[in-house]
Amino acid sequence: MNDYDSVFVNKNNTTAHPSIKIELEKRSRPQRACTKRYSAVYLVMSTKSSHAATFNVAANSASKTLNYTLETKKFFLVNFDHKRTHWVDPKVTRTNKVDEVSIINHGLGQIEVVIYYDRYNAYVYAHKLSKTLKDAIHKKALQLGIRRNREPAKQIRALLCKYTNKATVPKQTPPYNLCDYVRCVLELKDDVEFPKRIVKYLTAANKFFSKTTAMDKEGIARRLAPLFKTSPADIIEAEGIPTFGLYSLHGESLAKKADAMALALKTAAWLHVHRKGKEITKKADIINELHDIAYELRKLKGKKRKKATHACIDKAIVETFHNLIPKAAIPSENDFNRTVNDYQELIPFDKPLRLKTQRQNNRKRVYKKVLDPRTLKPLEIFWQLREEIFCCAVDTWEMFVWHLLQNDKALLWTRMIFAAYSVQKIDAQERVVSIDATISGKNLDMVLDFALELRITMPKHVQAHYWQRLLFPMLSKWFKLRGTTALTLNIISLADFNRRQSIVQDNDWHDINHVLDFIRTGNGPLDYRVRISHAKKRQDSGKDIDCSGKDLGKYKNLLDLIPEIFEAYETLTGHAVTHTNHQPVWKVTSRQRTFGQSCHGCLVVMQNHQFPWASPKLEYGAKHAISPSIPIDGTHVFIDLNVEKLSNGLPSGDWAKRNIHAVKNHLNRDSYNISVDGKECETSLKPMPFANKAMVETGSLFCQNNSSQFTIRDAINDLDRFLKAVIENGSAKMKHFGMDYEFQCSAAPITEHLKLYAKHCKLQYKYFGRTGSAPRTIFAAEWIIEKLNAGCARAEARLNGIVAKVLQEEDHTSKTICKRHYVPYKSDALKPFAEIHNETHRYIEVCEGFDSMTAKRLASGTYRPSLQNIKVNGFVEPRVPFGSLKERCDNVHHLTITEQDAQASFLAMVERRNQLILQLAADDAIASNSAFQQVKSEVEEEMKEAQHLWDAKNSTGICTRVTNAGKRAWESIGLSPSKRHKT
Repeated sequence: MNDYDSVFVNKNNTTAHPSIKIELEKRSRPQRACTKRYSAVYLVMSTKSSHAATFNVAANSASKTLNYTLETKKFFLVNFDHKRTHWVDPKVTRTNKVDEVSIINHGLGQIEVVIYYDRYNAYVYAHKLSKTLKDAIHKKALQLGIRRNREPAKQIRALLCKYTNKATVPKQTPPYNLCDYVRCVLELKDDVEFPKRIVKYLTAANKFFSKTTAMDKEGIARRLAPLFKTSPADIIEAEGIPTFGLYSLHGESLAKKADAMALALKTAAWLHVHRKGKEITKKADIINELHDIAYELRKLKGKKRKKATHACIDKAIVETFHNLIPKAAIPSENDFNRTVNDYQELIPFDKPLRLKTQRQNNRKRVYKKVLDPRTLKPLEIFWQLREEIFCCAVDTWEMFVWHLLQNDKALLWTRMIFAAYSVQKIDAQERVVSIDATISGKNLDMVLDFALELRITMPKHVQAHYWQRLLFPMLSKWFKLRGTTALTLNIISLADFNRRQSIVQDNDWHDINHVLDFIRTGNGPLDYRVRISHAKKRQDSGKDIDCSGKDLGKYKNLLDLIPEIFEAYETLTGHAVTHTNHQPVWKVTSRQRTFGQSCHGCLVVMQNHQFPWASPKLEYGAKHAISPSIPIDGTHVFIDLNVEKLSNGLPSGDWAKRNIHAVKNHLNRDSYNISVDGKECETSLKPMPFANKAMVETGSLFCQNNSSQFTIRDAINDLDRFLKAVIENGSAKMKHFGMDYEFQCSAAPITEHLKLYAKHCKLQYKYFGRTGSAPRTIFAAEWIIEKLNAGCARAEARLNGIVAKVLQEEDHTSKTICKRHYVPYKSDALKPFAEIHNETHRYIEVCEGFDSMTAKRLASGTYRPSLQNIKVNGFVEPRVPFGSLKERCDNVHHLTITEQDAQASFLAMVERRNQLILQLAADDAIASNSAFQQVKSEVEEEMKEAQHLWDAKNSTGICTRVTNAGKRAWESIGLSPSKRHKT
């Protein structure tokens, strides 16, 4: 037999993949047309030109530079009657033409079986095989759940018709995957008398194409390696592992990439179907593949965190990709829901159900992402690699999406891409994540006192805007609130508060009671009430904190500052709150009256008492905050309004000066029936003034769940920048505080502590109160309980009661979670240093003990410690530190700023421990207990030792002062006592 190895040249293609260039180096000239190494016949056929014409072009171009980019497809014509028919590995034939097919004859006579290879998968179709064998294989395939693959059926039929009688070829020629077919044959060879040469031939063919798949991985890895700057061998090795080799690393970041890519594919698929693109006929397995990748990667909870991974994608390609995305034919929400329902089996909406408590996707939230063009960004890498993946020209968005969803070649490329991401992450530098506070506790209180003092000289209007930033840290300090609860602050009269309770009972709507209320209860200076109901655990309208009158004095400065907060509210909104008046601003809520109630189906309308925050600045209102136009005076108010219909004509983005006129016209266009305490009338709508961010607890429209609260973050950042400007320059410009005003600091002294804060620290909301507050009491109580050693049950019960009360007031779910996650210092180095007692320290690999250093640490500051009070001196300029932390902790000047703050956190726990001991000692039954007396005596001795050390260190004698000055001089240049002895 003759072998024909034809060569094809594409003059327009001047580049070749590196792997192809390596192959071309081996083939410096075209191979001879005739060889005797193989007995098979290779007849090369092109769909666009004849074989002879193509061969002539190749012959005339032999002297030119050859750029082969693809291997030809292969079509094997097999007859098993010939005794010499056996499998022979085909030679590699390169081409530039996508549809090039090499025809290979194995055996002479009538064609019994054809094998078609499309560069990635091999398929087999039994054309004239005996009916007995065909029926047996078909029956076994049904038993094994194997189905025919209809995708290459048209190509196989077209090729088969060229080399056999067209009349003998059926209209439908769906083949089996070769690997599935061989599986059936091997299981049947003992039951049915299969000719051995058929079994041997098909087994050898399957073995060859399995090797070809491995070769494909090598080619893909070589293509991906430069994009991710990794080694091809490492990519191949990682792809063979379910978790891609990320054993000691955290897999959440790559899992999020997989989720984002899956959502991008779903979005592209839904839009493709809506625009009536090429029909999708089989399930998009690539989406489930990405779900599986995300599931496996999320199991990895390693401690090491690496820097972000990314692929090097050409900017021009990215620009082309986004310009290609169709901007028209965006589906409405109803059309989107219909598309999702109709194509649920082909385009999965949710992830596979693996957990009983697994959450499902929210359709409204997904629809919003479908409308966002940035959702499709993860598909950029597929667009850059589309020609290598699909081995054909893909120039339109419609064909690109169809191939991604229907072409099985994309599955292997997807796994290889995430293998490359994983290798890149393994090789990346470790990311340093700061999990420790920079300033907290009493050190932070000093900064807050300074911030409070600055407000005194501000004009009233500026002061009101200053309270928009200052109020968050004050609320955190007073009540240890979560950020979500702090955002719900209501400035409300007693009359309106009673109205709201009536609305809650009438509508069984407890969410609007899960807020923070500052209530004006009378005309006197003490006629204020604070009511807090945390939303996380509470299901009813109960309260966690309810305090009024003189009892508010237990919160530092609250009684003095609460009138200012009411004045600031009046300045910002124009409404002065008294105990009897009513808020004139009303808003339409998302609460709908249920069946059986009066005005069922209508929306509840209620008053808006929320304190207006600085961020987001909704000067012209927002879609979620809409008011009736008519004045209202009543309690039970309901409006007949279809919110979805109303929203269709409103801008989806922020309301601003450019569109507020159109918004007002749209809201004022129609009239709606409204019921005020049973009296019917009509009203139009208008934007509600003083709108804040949408929240569930405030009854906002279009709000399903609370999103991340950037309002507090922005307010704290504004306050941080302002304070640092004042500390560093003595003045600060306050352009965003209601007016263009330059503040001059004249009264408040700027201490060394404040200067060091401005240089080294940053304010964070959680450290003002909630983080570190409850653990301080828990650790102190557990220290005492451990020392009592079950010797005083009454004292233990009292301490457990104190801890339980703190957990309830601060709304903590459990003591264990509080000790692990609500401590200001979480790193292995500073966690044991900043805590008085914590049994979880045993989980730290290298844990330095500081129990023996308590007295020395108490004496390390500039203030003399006592049993009743341990005063913190604030930050001091650190000298050159030397030695371990245990060696340095007896002198605050030898600690860094962060270590000084951790030391202050420890001293605060010691102070809390002493306070609890004094509190227990007031109980005669506990005070007379021998175990308690021993613990109290131990603490008193420790404090006496600390006082003695402090007295010795801070002696006023001339000799001591000279000696200490000399020591500080040596330490300032980095010489410790041990180093001085060596020199």
